[in-house]
Amino acid sequence: MNTPVKDKAVIKKAVQSKVINTDPNDASARINDVFNLQSDYALDLRSSTIEQRKATLKRFLKTVEKYTPEIVEAGMQDFNKPEVEVMLAEIFPVVHEIKHTLKHLSKWMKAKRASPTKATLGSSSKVIYEPKGVSLIISPWNYPVNLTFGPLVSALAAGNTAMIKPSEFTPNLSNVISNIVKDCFDEKEVAVFEGEVDVSIALLEKPFDHIFFTGSPQVGKSVMAAAAKNLTSVTLELGGKSPVVIDSSANLKKAAQKIAWGKCSNNGQTCIAPDYILVPENSLDAFVSEMKTAITGAYGEQIKNNPDYARVVNVAHTKRIKGLLDDALQNDGEVVFGGEIDVNERYIPPTLVVGKKGSKKFINSRLNQEEIFGPVLPIIT
Repeated sequence: MNTPVKDKAVIKKAVQSKVINTDPNDASARINDVFNLQSDYALDLRSSTIEQRKATLKRFLKTVEKYTPEIVEAGMQDFNKPEVEVMLAEIFPVVHEIKHTLKHLSKWMKAKRASPTKATLGSSSKVIYEPKGVSLIISPWNYPVNLTFGPLVSALAAGNTAMIKPSEFTPNLSNVISNIVKDCFDEKEVAVFEGEVDVSIALLEKPFDHIFFTGSPQVGKSVMAAAAKNLTSVTLELGGKSPVVIDSSANLKKAAQKIAWGKCSNNGQTCIAPDYILVPENSLDAFVSEMKTAITGAYGEQIKNNPDYARVVNVAHTKRIKGLLDDALQNDGEVVFGGEIDVNERYIPPTLVVGKKGSKKFINSRLNQEEIFGPVLPIIT
């Protein structure tokens, strides 16, 4: 876990190695071949033992730890994400998930006795847990390693194979994910498919036994519709608008410190980051003051020059967030901190926006109706 990042030039070259094949025809053919290969192997895995599954997870753990420097470097390239954030939000959760699973897997795999019903009185019944088969993991760009390998740990522990589609928006982290999988697994166990949306579409045409998708509700609907054609079970982890409610009893200083950390980590690109604040009218000025103190205390006065402050994933998303802010300002919103956006550098500082008292226009602005997924924070009294 404490692997130092050494010889960054060598690591950077390895991270940027060209492994993406986006040719739709080639991708479709490989998807078909790997799916058939995994379908056959999944039958063998149905009888896999606890020892075999634990051995796979231990091998996976060693590989993730081995690639820690590459993951850190790729996080810097894709997000300007500082090493401490990569370790805390990407690597630690995966390592913890594997260790937790190794500790409890024997108990989870045991059959459980089931009480008979009146219709089956006199019989003996038990619930036996079996692998589903071939699984598909479609992961997002905001925490690529965590939200790819977290579900993969569960798939492996349950005795399934997995086909993975990481996000094309984070190409360097996607490359590292691919390299980790190739180093650790045979394609009949786990395989990665990089590329654009056409690769996702080709994958979703296959009759998987389970699909795990993390992303937006809009794309989630398409994933669920595709799964329905094959009666495939689906796990959807979708975004939303997470409110923070501050009442008159709150310690504003502590609240501001926690909100600033939750909103600014990963530049606000977290599905459970605070999306808007509800605060009593008579606490507004004091709360805004505490938020300014908390933000500058964490990142200093020159936030743009702070190496510990991440960037938006790409220019398109930077423009989208700027569009939300511009719309709010046209609808009775006022920036009381931050707001100096540099689109080309994908830089958006922590930005506090307050609406005019009682303004329905501000409440109905896009900033307050759409998921922000960035460091802009509207405050509503």
